[in-house]
Formats: sequence, C-alpha cells, structure tokens
Amino acid sequence: MALEKNTEYDISITGTSSDGRGVGHIGGMTVFVSGAVERDTGRVLITRVKKRFAEGTLTEITAPSPHRIVPECPHFGICGGCQTANTDYSSELKSKANSASQAMRRIGGFTDFKFNKVNDGRSSRYRNKAVYKIDCTKEPICGFYFKKSHDIVPIGDCLLCDPRDSLIKAAVMKYISESGFIGIKQLFIRRGAKTGQTMAALDVSKHPPRTERLAQLIASADESVASVILNFPDGVSETLFGRDFIEDELLGIRFRISCRSFFQVNPEMTERLYSQALEYASLTGNERVLDIYCGIGTISLCSAKSAKHVTGVEIVPEAVENARENARINNIDNAVFHAESAESIVPKLIKAGERPDVVILDPPRKGSDAATLAAILDAAPKRIVYVSCDPATLARDAKILAEGGYDITAAQAFDMFPRTAHVETVVLMSKNEK
Repeated sequence: MALEKNTEYDISITGTSSDGRGVGHIGGMTVFVSGAVERDTGRVLITRVKKRFAEGTLTEITAPSPHRIVPECPHFGICGGCQTANTDYSSELKSKANSASQAMRRIGGFTDFKFNKVNDGRSSRYRNKAVYKIDCTKEPICGFYFKKSHDIVPIGDCLLCDPRDSLIKAAVMKYISESGFIGIKQLFIRRGAKTGQTMAALDVSKHPPRTERLAQLIASADESVASVILNFPDGVSETLFGRDFIEDELLGIRFRISCRSFFQVNPEMTERLYSQALEYASLTGNERVLDIYCGIGTISLCSAKSAKHVTGVEIVPEAVENARENARINNIDNAVFHAESAESIVPKLIKAGERPDVVILDPPRKGSDAATLAAILDAAPKRIVYVSCDPATLARDAKILAEGGYDITAAQAFDMFPRTAHVETVVLMSKNEK
C-alpha cells in the first residue's frame, strides 16, 4: 500500500522508536508517529513518505493507550526538550530497555543481547545543567527551541531543571530591559549538586555595557551563584563575578568544572553509572587504565584510587586543564592527561608502547572512530568498559570490537535523561581466548 503525504489514515501504535515517537504500520509500511504512545489507536496525518518508512503526526485518539498520561509540563509537544512526558514512567523505562536492546541486536549483530531493565531515579528536577536560548528580535524572550525548529518557545519553569533557574533568567531579562543590550544569545546554568555552587555563563555577540550591573543582578537573584561568565564568539571568556569554575563531588572526588567542560547532567545517576563502570573495570591496584574521552577526569580520577596508573585523553583543552587541577587538589599523582583528539593521540600512545590493561570509552553521542578502535585492538587490553549515551553508536562500535576478539560479558542501562528518549548504557567487553 502506497501512503500519500498530507493524507490521514487509521493506525494502531505497537511500539516506541529510539527518538520517543510511536511506531505503527499501515499496509505493511512502518510509520513513525509524533505524539503517539504505544497502544494508542487513532488517526495519523502523513507528513513524509520515504521508500521504507513514513512519518506522521497523531491528529485524533480514538482509543488512548493505558500507558498514556496527562503531561505535567504545559510546554510538552511544543518545546523540543521532552519526548516522553505523556507516557507513564514505568512504560518509558521498558521502552528504553527494549529500544537499546534492539539496537544492539539489529546494528551490532548481538542476536541474544538484552538489557533486562533500566536503572531509574528521579524523573523530574534531576538536571544540574540547562542551556536557555535568548532572542531579542522583537520582544526579548528566553526559553528552549520549539520542536524541530530554531524558533524559541518562552519557558518559565522547566520541570527537569532547578526551579531557581527562573530567578536567574528573570535577572538576565531585567538587565536586557534596563540596558537595551540585545547581544545575549544564550544563558548556560550549571549547578554543583554536592557543593551547592552555581555557574551562570552568557554567550554574547559583543561586550555588553554595565557588566557590573549584569553580574550584580544575577548574583543577587540566586545566592548560590558563585560564578558569572561571558563567552565571546572568538572563544575568549571573561569572568564577571566569582571564579571561572565551580566545584562538585563524585564518588568522594572533588572536581573543578569550567563552563566549556563536559560534566554529566544527572548527579544521582552519574554516581550509579560510574560505580557500575568501575565494578566492570575490576581494578586491583595493579592495572594500567586508558580513559578515552575523559573530560575533566571524572572516571579517570575515580579509577586512579584503585589503579596503578591512569592515562586520560580529551580534545577540549580547558577540560584537560580541569583534569590536571582536579588530580592536584585530590592529591592524585598516578594520572596523566593529554589534550588531543582520540583518533590522533590514542594510536600514537599505543605505537609508543602504551599497553593498558583496561580501556574506558565514554565518547560523545556520535560514538568513537575507526582509528581509535583499531588502536585499542592493537593494544589488546584485558577489558574494555564502554559508556554510551547512544545505543546505536554503541552497537556499531561494539561490533567492531567484537570482530577484534572481544565478547560482551556484562551490560547495564541507566535512565540518565528521564522524560526524554535518551538512555545511558555501560557494557563490559572482555578479551576472548580464541
């Protein structure tokens, strides 16, 4: 059956896609349906038709799914931040486990693979970081992008973030109103869960006037603010208030975090995830560890407590500076860090004789790369611990490692991003004896 664009059809939703959309079939054609929940029955307006699938929007619900709930957030369906707030949380967790397992089977070829469950925590107010977009084209507005758009929907209080964010946003908007300055493009807020310290960083197109007023408004709006920073288009930053970093703690290690450095957004689940990764690493004090995509040294320094030596690799220079400083303030002297891309430095390290017993991979969403994976296989570590925020790229990379002589011997999933379609996973790959 050939589906026609801009035409409505009856549909029953039988599953959930990896991006949170409902999945159904019409005449043998797979259809991805925005706004649908598994076991919904209704009408879909087809918006796109491809050779093997179609896309559409749910226009009518004739029989709602038992998993469907009324979203608590008034912006759901407009703001692009959440995809699953219309689904009960237990069903969301099952869908994530299923979609991650399917990716490992379909893309990776691990035919019997299954994530049995997804470890869960709080489903709201869990984020320690938020990036709010600002537009002053007409009247100044602050919020997130509309779904599948670069237009901005004004957001008062995001239920995934700290409610005090609203105070800082209001202070920035007051400054814009007072000064008439329209060059603020983005507000970045990061909070230390254990320390209570908050950073507010503003991306600006040029230097604002009366920066002392801007800093004063933000710092007085939220007493936890310990850092106010300006980021300019050329990569230069200026600290207006406090220090150019905040601090937080993970697994007993204190970390200094700059505004350009990566730090996991869900503190509760991060500690559980990293604890699982360290358990898989099985460190006894005699191992050499290579931590690739190490960021500010979070897993590296947590590993260093139980390893002989740790080498961290990270492309962001500011993050490596943080990692080295974090090693110093925690009195850790068995960790070194390299500021270079993984595909460049890892092959050089292996060629120079680096032979890790354990490799830890925690890449960005796009996964690792062929050169890095090939170098890891050349090094032949006993264990590879792969932390992933995208099951599809995990499956792709794990397939390469499996073809190179490694078996998946343990795996776990963690709901680092409740009310979204994303899921974090960690797998242990052990060198086989063949």
